[in-house]
Amino acid sequence: MKTPYKSTYHRDGSITFWSCYLQQWVRSPASHVNNQDLATMDEADRARTMRLREKATRAIVLEFNS
Repeated sequence: MKTPYKSTYHRDGSITFWSCYLQQWVRSPASHVNNQDLATMDEADRARTMRLREKATRAIVLEFNS
């Protein structure tokens, strides 16, 4: 059974997470998750979201430099 408020990671690089500030589920690219929402995630979700952010940033840099 899935625990409440557990984030869901999608194949397109987006994440669905519970925003404590908006009091609703939010789906957005991992690179657009703000630091306030990151702070409310548990350690595992925060680490995974940060890895996805870094991956997206690397892809943008590679595209920009090519």
